[in-house]
Formats: sequence, structure tokens, C-alpha cells
Amino acid sequence: MLNALGTTLLALMLVSFPTDGWAFDPGSVRMRSAVSDMTRNIRRQVRQALKPTLVINEEAKKHVLGVARSNGDRYIATLHDDQVIIWDLAYGMPLVRGDGNLAEAGRSVLSGDGRYLLVAGPDGDLVQFTLHEDGLQVNRVPVQAPVRAMTFVEGANAWLTGDASGGIQVLEAGGSDVAFRMQLGSEAICCVASVQASNKVIVAAGGRLVTLSVNSMPVIETSWDLQEPVRDLLLSDTGRYAAVLSGSRLLMLDLAQQEIRWRKPVDQGALVPLGFAGEFFYAWTDDQELQAFRVSDGSFSDSKLEDIKARMTSGAIAGGQLALLVGDDGLVYGIDLQRGKQVMRWVVLAEGWTVLDERGRFDGTAEGVREIAWAAAKRKINLAGFADDYYEPGLLKQLVSQRKDRFVTAAGNAVEEGIYFPPEVKVEVERRGGDEVEVKVVARAPTQEDFEDIRTLYLYHNSKRVPDDGGMKEQKNKDELEVVWTYPTRLQPGDNSFEAAVSGWGNIRATSETIAVAGVQSGPRPALAVTSIGINQYADEELVLNYAVADATAVALTFYQDLARNLPQRIKTLVLDESARGGGLREQLGKLAEYQSNDVLVVFLSGHGVAVGDEWYFLPQEANSLEDERHIRAVGISSAELAEALTRAPAQKIFLAVDACQSGAVLGSFETFLQRKSLQQLSDDTGIHILTATRADQLAPEYHQLKHGLFTYTLLKGLTKKGEHYNADQWPRDGRLTVGELKKYVMKYSPVLAKMLEVRAARASAERGVGGEGVKVLVSPAQLSSGKDFPLN
Repeated sequence: MLNALGTTLLALMLVSFPTDGWAFDPGSVRMRSAVSDMTRNIRRQVRQALKPTLVINEEAKKHVLGVARSNGDRYIATLHDDQVIIWDLAYGMPLVRGDGNLAEAGRSVLSGDGRYLLVAGPDGDLVQFTLHEDGLQVNRVPVQAPVRAMTFVEGANAWLTGDASGGIQVLEAGGSDVAFRMQLGSEAICCVASVQASNKVIVAAGGRLVTLSVNSMPVIETSWDLQEPVRDLLLSDTGRYAAVLSGSRLLMLDLAQQEIRWRKPVDQGALVPLGFAGEFFYAWTDDQELQAFRVSDGSFSDSKLEDIKARMTSGAIAGGQLALLVGDDGLVYGIDLQRGKQVMRWVVLAEGWTVLDERGRFDGTAEGVREIAWAAAKRKINLAGFADDYYEPGLLKQLVSQRKDRFVTAAGNAVEEGIYFPPEVKVEVERRGGDEVEVKVVARAPTQEDFEDIRTLYLYHNSKRVPDDGGMKEQKNKDELEVVWTYPTRLQPGDNSFEAAVSGWGNIRATSETIAVAGVQSGPRPALAVTSIGINQYADEELVLNYAVADATAVALTFYQDLARNLPQRIKTLVLDESARGGGLREQLGKLAEYQSNDVLVVFLSGHGVAVGDEWYFLPQEANSLEDERHIRAVGISSAELAEALTRAPAQKIFLAVDACQSGAVLGSFETFLQRKSLQQLSDDTGIHILTATRADQLAPEYHQLKHGLFTYTLLKGLTKKGEHYNADQWPRDGRLTVGELKKYVMKYSPVLAKMLEVRAARASAERGVGGEGVKVLVSPAQLSSGKDFPLN
């Protein structure tokens, strides 16, 4: 019999909460169990948003020690203890990684075109990094005295450095010898700065400021005496104003009027000067404050950013509206200068990178994304689980350029403000006899609302998605808030693995632990089959391409004649021009279902590709427009159609390479980013390897030199043998070329090659007296996607 207190408590519970689905027996003598069951059911029906925190694998993180920015803001270099990375912000991607001992690097300066980086070590020695097709070449530069300051003089295409003896040196970019040296005095040079796109330089030594004009040799123009030591110096883009940290004061100099506009007292050890943007000069303090000083009168405002916990060691301004600050935690933080708010976290990792904005949108490589997760309530969801609604290709570019109207992803809910995690997922495998097993996936939700949000199952066998061919059975259990799927299948020869992902609220995916199962000992020997498609001659002559057919032919022959040489069966299917109409392409995709589970499939597409809405379309030969969305949807092969064909193919080792170009005259970078997003979704949904190139300009003259598209040229170079090893066989160099190594090779070398082609085009145009703006090659590295690695040879 219930006592009065228990009756009152139960009545309150029944009034306050719905009773649907409850199992309650008022006559039960086990009151403790009944209340426990009731409390559990109540808890299941109350859903609270979780406020997760970002978790980064510290072992994989490469601490950023400093950044170097080029004039014009297109390029930024990040310095690490044993590596330097140059980034092309016009496309929001790394241009090149190079090795170098930079653990105690001092100052660093990047040339305006991103080709050269000069770094001063702690002892004042100089190292110059020069961009080459094979990466970064490192040269030591001899100096007479330890270098204390340096800048790049665009008008002279040279470095100007200042040393501890009071001397300045001019070093031609790309050279290794000092071209000119001049002694300014006996005091050490503190700082040098140059005016953008000119040959004007300002030098500080002790309390003296000197302005120079650098041509074949520096010429002194003016000299000032501030009567107090200068410890830092920054110039405005126009060169009119100079912000000087002198002793414990900040001075604003008007160089045109040769006067000091104003002085402000500052805390000498707590200020990180950032630079000029618009009418203001910005600095950061150890109190987590962004300070803005009006250049004209010194009026002051500040914004406190309490959400940033790291102490900032250095910084710069990029894009005119974004401050980049290097934290002592190894991350780079982006601060919106107008709003005084953190809008970016930039994480560099040993095998990739990731950047996130204030809402949780992200971009990066598969290797970088897998090392970062959102964590709350003792659960972690890898960043890849947020890809459906938060993956934003080109995010770094958009944040630096402040193009918020160009976001592909809405990301309506900021992750850190509160989200609902997807259900927990578990996979079980039960043997039925021989190689037959039954795979069971259980998705358990914490509340009724979470249960209703369960959407899609993604089941992967050996990292490739299992097709829903009618063999999948689904059972929903509302009482236990579980959805159970069962799927009978056969094990493959050798090791087998199963994992599952289930999407919930906001299309966030939770992934299970991977279950490993030993398969049968032997099976049919694998075949390598390559289906290569190339289209030059489109129905509309405005869409005609030069090298798609050459691309497809070369890729097919390389895989068929070389890499598949040791396999018992080699199959080559080449589909070109007129044969590559929509019907013919769909017929070839249907034939992928004829291969065996242990076969290796290579599918190569070269032609036009266009993103429309949430889909990407490969255009068959009859396509006659890159703008008519109705026509594109009617004739194109969509990424969803391609995903279905690849998922239904029994082969578990599939490599899809897409060299689909877009017309630069019609489509801009935003559509290119849409293409990346839809192709990334294709990889996530199928679990296969996908390597893509998104070229925007097929008219650049250097393509005639390559005789291939840029992406395909790099791919073929990776598949070329040098002695006994393929060029891409580097990680490790063991004679065994894997698809992962090939992807890494293309990711590493295609942007470097693109940059070199751009430089050559500009040089050739200058020699002909023609401006180089119209002959730039898009620096568009291939997009790396995830999958289980496998050998190609």
C-alpha cells in the first residue's frame, strides 16, 4: 500500500509528465523498482540540448609557432617546430609543406607571390625556402652579423634585412648571396617594414627611424630621432602611417607630414601589435582584449573575448577585417575586427588540417578531421559525423575574405550553443556457419525525441557501404527507444571489418566501434578493372575541351598495362566522346555490378562537372549548357546516381578519380566549392576512395605544355616509375603502392605544380608585354576523401 508521501510524489509525476508507454502496476510490492522504472521513463522523455567542447588529439596536433603574411594577403605561412606550410588563401588550402628546423625561429617574411619565405633563426642566421615543382627547396643564406629584422620589398623583388651590428643587406629573392650591404650606424637594427607594392622601406635602430628607397642599392630619404628605443614597428598598406612601440608607449607617426599624431601609454610586456585595417590600428593584450586605436586621433575602444583561453604570442591582420592570432596552445584564432568576436579556429595536424567557424562549420582534409571531435556527456562525436550540415568547403577563404553571403552550408545551430547528440550505435556479428554471418546494428536513443530523430543507417563492410538491396531488416522498439537492423552477408577472404553510422537530429552521425572478424582463408584471385571516361567533343562547341580524352586514355593504359601486370585478370573499358552519351555512361556504371568482392575497380571521369543545388553532375557528351539547371539535371549523371552504382558494385576496393572541369568564364569559386561538398558527400555515403580536381580555367597556355589536365598530369606522374619504385610510393617507399599513397602524392604536388604554371604564365606574358592577370592557372588541389587503404600493384 502506498504511503501518503509516495502517493503525492506519484500524483505529481503523473500530472507533470505524459504517461504514454509507461508500464506501471500500482499493486506491485517492489516499490523501489517501480519508481526506478518510472524515473527512467520520465528521464527518457525530457531532452536537453548539450553544449559540447572541441577536443583535439594533442599527439596529432602540430603547434603553430608563428605566421608570416605576404603583402596583398593572398599567402600565409605557418611555422612549426620541424616544418613550414605555405597556404593560398585565394582558395583556402595549403599550397606546399616543407621540412625545416624552425623550433626556435625568430622572424619570418613571405614574398608577395608566395614563392619565397625567409626565416631568421634564434642566432640570427637566415634560411630561405623557395617553391619548386617538387616542393620547397631550403637554402642557407650567409650573413655577416645576426639578423634581427627583415622585410620583402616588392618593388625590388628582394629582401632587406637588418642585423645586430647596425647594417642592412639587400638579398635578391631566390638567391643565396647578399647583393648589397650598407652600415646605418652602430646600434642594432630593431625593425624594418616595407610599403606594399613599392620599393619604400622604413628602418628602426635604437630611437632612430630611417626611410629608404630600394632599387639596385638602398638610398636614404629621411631620418627621424624619437629619442627612445623602438621595439616594434608596423606600416599601413599605403605607407603613410607607422605604428611604433617605443618604451612603454604606442606612437602613431604620419610619415607624409613628418609628425607624431599621438602617443598612448601601453603595458610593455602585454601587447601584441597586429596591424592596420581601415581607420584603425589593432593590438591584443594578455587580458584577452582586442584594442582598436583610431589612426587620426588615437581614440580607443576594446572588446574582451573571454571565450579564448589561450595566451597569444603573435599575430597579423589578413583580408583587412580578420586578425590572426597564434595561441600558446598551438592553434591560430581568427578575430572579426568589426564585431570584436572570435570567428575561427585553425588547427594544423601532422597529416592534415581543419578550420572551424563560430557556428561549427568546418573544412579540412580527411586526416585532419578525424583527429577532432565534439565532446559532451561523456561522449565524443568525430567531426566527420557533422559533415552533412556543417562541412563548408573553402571556409578558410571565406573567413579571411569575409564573404559570409557565400556560405554553402546554413549551419543554423551553433554547435557550442547546444545540439542534440545522435543515438549510441553498436554493431554485433554472429556467425551462421562457414562464411555466412548476421550483422546486427543497434541504435539506442536517450529520449523519445531522439528516438524519433533517428534517420539513416550507414553500414560499412571493409570500409565500403553495404547496399540496401532488400536484405536489411529494421525493427523499432519504442519502449526501449531502440532501432535494430539485421543484415545477413558473407565474409570476404582475409580480415573483415564492420562498422555503422546512424544519423539523428541535424543529420549528425554517430559511429560505432569497428568489429573485426576473420574471414575465409582463400578465394578467387582479384582482377583489376579500369573504366575510364573522357569527353572533349561536347554537343555545344563552347564546351569543347582539349585534354579530357588524352587524360582518360593515359589513365586507362597506365593501370591496365603497368599496375595490373601481376594480376591474373585485367579489364580495360575506355569510353570516349560519342560513346560517352548518357545511355552509354549508365550502361557502363551498371556493369560495375558484375565484378567480385575482392576485385579492384578504378573509375576515372574527365570532362565537365557542375554542381546544382545539393547534387554534383558529370555531364555526358550531349550536354549543351553549363548554366541551364533543368538541362543539367535532365542529362547529367548525378552524384547520387553515381553513389548508388558504386555502392551496389560488389567490389570493396574502389578508387574513383574525377578530373571534372568547369568553365572559368561561367562558374566561379563558389560553384567549385559546391562541387567539392557534393563529391565529399559521395565519399562519405559510399565509403570508397575518391580523389577529385575542380579546375576552373581550361584555357591557360601551360596546359598545352602538359598535354593533360593539371590533375591528371600529377596523377600520372605519381604512377610513373623511377627505378624500381613508383613516384607516389613514398609513405613508406617499400615497392607497394597504395591508393592512400597515390592520393597523398596528388594532394602534395598538384597545387605546387599549379603555382609554378601560374608563375611561368605571368613571366611569359610579361616578356610579350601582356598583363598576366588573364593567364592564371587555378591553384586547386585535389580533394582527399576517406576509405580503407589497399595496394594498387
